[in-house]
Amino acid sequence: MSIFFRIACLFSLIALSSCGWFSGRIINTLEPVNAPDGWGADDVKIFEMEVEDTLTKYNIGVNLHHNNKHQTFAVSMKLMVVSPNRVIQELPLNLSLLDSAGKYQGESGTDFYELSYLVAERLRLTEMGIYTLELVANTNHEGVQKIGVWVEKAPLKK
Repeated sequence: MSIFFRIACLFSLIALSSCGWFSGRIINTLEPVNAPDGWGADDVKIFEMEVEDTLTKYNIGVNLHHNNKHQTFAVSMKLMVVSPNRVIQELPLNLSLLDSAGKYQGESGTDFYELSYLVAERLRLTEMGIYTLELVANTNHEGVQKIGVWVEKAPLKK
């Protein structure tokens, strides 16, 4: 194998890992909202994941991409975790867009901010099968351009 090929493979792995492909996340989504001016209560985002082991605990989070046109500086929503037997766990969320100094949080581009929030830590999913994760806005959120979820296996406690 040539040295050039090996170097190209190494750079490819580094690029993929920096994009989150090898971050250990089972799901890592960020989907555009339906309205051009923001995320509305009628735009429910639905994601699925398969649980094959009921002893594993999971960390669940929300990904959010917004511009600075949001009026309330927080995004109020709920995350519905729906089991294969339709048992619903509702997690109310109020995600702040500002840090303690009053500045927008997150990775910043020229006209947007990307945030990732941990919203459920070490959650045990007790049924095997397909779970549905639903994000529901409590009101219209002007400026929210993309929304998604991430799920990872929680590390074992020492």
